Amino acid sequence: ANGIPSPAVISLPSPLSLHSFSYPLVCKPRYGAGSQATFLVQDDEGLARSVLQARDEGWSSELILQPYIPGLPVSVALLSGAGQLIPLPAVQQHLSTEGRFHYRGGQLPLVEDLDRRARRLAVWAAHAVKELHGYFGVDLVLGEAADGSADAVIEINPRLTTSYVGLRRLAQFNLAETLLAIATGTPTPPLQWGIKPIVFRADGSFLS
Repeated sequence: ANGIPSPAVISLPSPLSLHSFSYPLVCKPRYGAGSQATFLVQDDEGLARSVLQARDEGWSSELILQPYIPGLPVSVALLSGAGQLIPLPAVQQHLSTEGRFHYRGGQLPLVEDLDRRARRLAVWAAHAVKELHGYFGVDLVLGEAADGSADAVIEINPRLTTSYVGLRRLAQFNLAETLLAIATGTPTPPLQWGIKPIVFRADGSFLS
């Protein structure tokens, strides 16, 4: 409704014809986290296998289908409170490549143009959801078009995300203190960031 680019969704079993979408597609739970029961599917046979495997993995709730969006998976954390909405540096997500999208950690900072595109789209998405407050993250994909026309928002996570560990190390200030200040409407210090590359694993440990 707000014109924000995001992949369309149909439910399984679908009231619409699957032929309204073309493969590849992503099959995942409507209510899930951490890429659980999530599959890249290339054809009808693969879709049927994915649904059966999701059930075998314990998912009995609703599954959805979305068109697969190729590009760079990125997350942007935002701090919100007292009329402020501050996007933090974008973080590249490391995902498994076998078609299950398992989260392996991430790295930052991104190059300037990608960081700018990611923050702009994340802020746009956040403005569309009323009453977001505190710390939350926007997952998105940066497409191959340099002008950002192929970028898309995947979801908003209303909670602390794993990228916090990388952002905390990149920050040259107390990130938790700043979050509390913004949430309560008290003055905040300047947000100064380092430039040294940081790579972290999904368990919060660092590779660099």
